[in-house]
Amino acid sequence: MNQHDTEGKKQQVLNEIEEMRSDVGSNPKIRLRAQAEIFELLDKAVEDLDRDDAVLSLSKAASKVKTARKRVLQAENQEQLLPWLPAAIGFFLVAVLAVATWAMVKYGGELFVNAPGWSMIIVGAVLWGTVGSATDGLRELHTRVARQELDVNRLAWYLAHPIIGAALGGILVFVIYAGLLTLTGDVDPRSPALIYGLAALAGFAQRQVIQSLREALADVLHIKREGPEEAG
Repeated sequence: MNQHDTEGKKQQVLNEIEEMRSDVGSNPKIRLRAQAEIFELLDKAVEDLDRDDAVLSLSKAASKVKTARKRVLQAENQEQLLPWLPAAIGFFLVAVLAVATWAMVKYGGELFVNAPGWSMIIVGAVLWGTVGSATDGLRELHTRVARQELDVNRLAWYLAHPIIGAALGGILVFVIYAGLLTLTGDVDPRSPALIYGLAALAGFAQRQVIQSLREALADVLHIKREGPEEAG
């Protein structure tokens, strides 16, 4: 690509950026937070065009413009979703949170006060894992709606998230009782309060916990790690 072609392509991208900036600014479907993210992408594209390496800068700028276009479509698509969908997801997560909280209140004596046996500790860990994951689901829902990133294809994530959190809470009990979890400080690793706290954190940070469990399993079974795991 010669200098003339490069300048022509550069001007074409700049025109596209200005056109998109105008369209986004006047589009009532795109709210301020999404607008700010799109404008930031376009500003970075303009910065790329000013760099010395013309071919590379054009490639980077075009990539950012493409990402900005996808972001515009994402924001517009959220406004076209069924209006009750975010409310339905939120209602489901709040209902899960309410049921888990009710169960903890109902069985509070068995879970905390009366020196619970391991079976009740498992129940408590499952409930706290559910609480943590439902809370994380609500946080995620709020963030996605506010940023206009809610995707109907991600519905299964919201439905499965509390179930996975509950399962991780129960699994943590066995990991702790088996001595596979090393804790720092002068703490009793089998303290119900500690187990429940870890279960809630496991529900809230599922990806990190799953990765840690994979690493612990690899160490126990002497499995060679060949590369990064896919996110759960």
